[in-house]
Amino acid sequence: MKVLQIANDFAGSKVHNNLFQRLDAKGIEQEIYCPVRDPKQVGGNWFDGKRTHIVYSHVIKPYHRFVYHI
Repeated sequence: MKVLQIANDFAGSKVHNNLFQRLDAKGIEQEIYCPVRDPKQVGGNWFDGKRTHIVYSHVIKPYHRFVYHI
Protein backbone atom coordinates (compact mmCIF):
# COMPACT_ATOMS: atom_id res chain seq x y z
CA MET A 1 0.00 0.00 0.00
CA LYS A 2 1.26 3.50 -0.87
CA VAL A 3 0.13 6.58 1.03
CA LEU A 4 0.67 10.28 0.31
CA GLN A 5 0.72 12.29 3.53
CA ILE A 6 0.39 16.07 3.33
CA ALA A 7 1.44 17.28 6.77
CA ASN A 8 1.65 21.03 7.18
CA ASP A 9 2.76 20.75 10.83
CA PHE A 10 5.16 17.80 10.54
CA ALA A 11 8.21 19.99 11.17
CA GLY A 12 6.88 21.11 14.56
CA SER A 13 4.88 18.13 15.81
CA LYS A 14 6.14 14.95 17.43
CA VAL A 15 2.67 13.38 17.05
CA HIS A 16 3.02 13.24 13.27
CA ASN A 17 6.53 11.87 13.58
CA ASN A 18 5.39 9.03 15.86
CA LEU A 19 2.46 8.18 13.58
CA PHE A 20 4.59 8.04 10.44
CA GLN A 21 7.26 5.93 12.16
CA ARG A 22 4.63 3.41 13.29
CA LEU A 23 3.14 3.23 9.79
CA ASP A 24 6.61 2.67 8.35
CA ALA A 25 7.21 -0.15 10.86
CA LYS A 26 3.96 -1.79 9.67
CA GLY A 27 5.29 -1.87 6.11
CA ILE A 28 3.26 0.98 4.64
CA GLU A 29 5.10 2.90 1.92
CA GLN A 30 4.72 6.65 2.50
CA GLU A 31 5.51 9.86 0.71
CA ILE A 32 5.34 12.70 3.25
CA TYR A 33 5.04 16.23 1.84
CA CYS A 34 5.74 18.92 4.40
CA PRO A 35 5.31 22.57 3.35
CA VAL A 36 7.04 25.01 5.70
CA ARG A 37 6.99 28.80 5.99
CA ASP A 38 10.35 29.22 7.66
CA PRO A 39 13.36 27.70 5.88
CA LYS A 40 14.88 26.93 9.32
CA GLN A 41 12.15 24.29 9.79
CA VAL A 42 13.33 22.22 6.83
CA GLY A 43 14.46 18.89 8.24
CA GLY A 44 12.98 19.67 11.66
CA ASN A 45 11.46 16.22 12.10
CA TRP A 46 13.35 13.48 10.39
CA PHE A 47 13.64 9.75 10.78
CA ASP A 48 15.25 7.00 8.74
CA GLY A 49 12.32 5.01 7.48
CA LYS A 50 12.72 1.95 5.30
CA ARG A 51 9.63 2.75 3.24
CA THR A 52 9.23 6.47 3.86
CA HIS A 53 10.32 9.42 1.75
CA ILE A 54 10.04 12.88 3.36
CA VAL A 55 9.91 15.99 1.16
CA TYR A 56 10.24 19.43 2.74
CA SER A 57 9.24 22.45 0.69
CA HIS A 58 9.73 26.10 1.58
CA VAL A 59 6.51 27.42 0.06
CA ILE A 60 6.28 31.05 1.14
CA LYS A 61 8.79 33.48 -0.27
CA PRO A 62 9.49 36.98 1.14
CA TYR A 63 7.89 38.71 -1.87
CA HIS A 64 4.57 36.93 -1.21
CA ARG A 65 3.89 39.50 1.51
CA PHE A 66 3.69 42.23 -1.10
CA VAL A 67 1.99 40.46 -4.02
CA TYR A 68 -0.64 38.41 -2.19
CA HIS A 69 -3.36 40.85 -3.34
CA ILE A 70 -2.65 39.95 -6.95
